[in-house]
Amino acid sequence: MEAFVGPIAIAIGVAIGLWLLFSIVHIVREYERLVVFLFGRLQGARGPGIVLLIPFVQQAVKVDLRERFLEVPQQTCITKDNAPLSIDFLVYMKVINALHSVLEVEDFRGESRGIAVTTLRALVGDMQLDDVLSKRDQLNELLQEKLDQVTNRWGIKVTAVEIREIIPPREIQDAMSRQMSAERQRRAAVTEADGKREAAIIGAEGNKQALILNAEGQRQAEI
Repeated sequence: MEAFVGPIAIAIGVAIGLWLLFSIVHIVREYERLVVFLFGRLQGARGPGIVLLIPFVQQAVKVDLRERFLEVPQQTCITKDNAPLSIDFLVYMKVINALHSVLEVEDFRGESRGIAVTTLRALVGDMQLDDVLSKRDQLNELLQEKLDQVTNRWGIKVTAVEIREIIPPREIQDAMSRQMSAERQRRAAVTEADGKREAAIIGAEGNKQALILNAEGQRQAEI
């Protein structure tokens, strides 16, 4: 029995030693930071590199500083002229202050998604349908500016907003299709009319030159 107690004790000792080692020594990558607390009180942000923590006394929250995107699914928005639109978009953001991202907000991704939805609806509600459809870049910039004003206090920087798709109601899509068809027909008619006019001008110019040459030939013959 004693023959088994020794190896078991050694294995337990090794396991405890490894656990203590990994609890004390933390390797923080270049794109990460550890927000460290001592008995619940903030000590500051640590890293990158090797960070030593006292188990049970110090606690740490790991924060990723890399840029990431937040996908906002299709949202129904009402324009100023009462046209419903389905819009989905992406929000690109990154943590620029690890302390604020931990202390000021519980879940900055969820909070940012909620703010993005309400901001989108507010902006679209102040725009006409034609402006929403034709000024997508301007709407992207407005969304980014409004979101950044809110997330800045959380230590989050909104780097870009990209609207992926704007879907108007079926009747508006049909009307737009008819309008595009009418515009194509108008351009075709204008092109055809321009072609006939150019042909008429060229024909008249040719007749004029023929008459001139004919008259010149008769004059030379008389001489």
